[in-house]
Formats: sequence, C-alpha cells, structure tokens
Amino acid sequence: MKREERVMRIIHGFAAMYGFKRKELAAICKITPQTWSEREFNPGSFKLSELTALARSFGVTLGELMEGQGRSKE
Repeated sequence: MKREERVMRIIHGFAAMYGFKRKELAAICKITPQTWSEREFNPGSFKLSELTALARSFGVTLGELMEGQGRSKE
C-alpha cells in the first residue's frame, strides 16, 4: 500500500473515532466537499496546511497523523 493511501486510512480512522463527517472534515481543511472528495481519491494532493488542520482537530501532531499513532479518545 502506498504511503498516501495509508495516510488516508489513518485520517478515516481518526474521523470515525471522533465522529467527523466528510462535510466537517472539508470545513476543517477550509476546502469544499467536492475538493475533499478529490483529496480522498488522490491523498497525495493534500496540502500541508490541510493535514496540519486535521491533526490539530484530532488532537495529534502531524507526525502522529502521518504514522497512525495517537492518543486514545478521552
């Protein structure tokens, strides 16, 4: 599995854990829901600012988001 695909799976895992829907994830990244769909299809197109915003929303560092590590939901 490519790194980009793995990162998308990690994002989906955190989103499920915190109950975020696609529309909310798009808002966190300050992109449209259509652009979010494009990012899901091509995760390599995420911008650093979008990944950083997601990590902040999940309460993890960018490194933790990229590697699939994080704190459990409290």
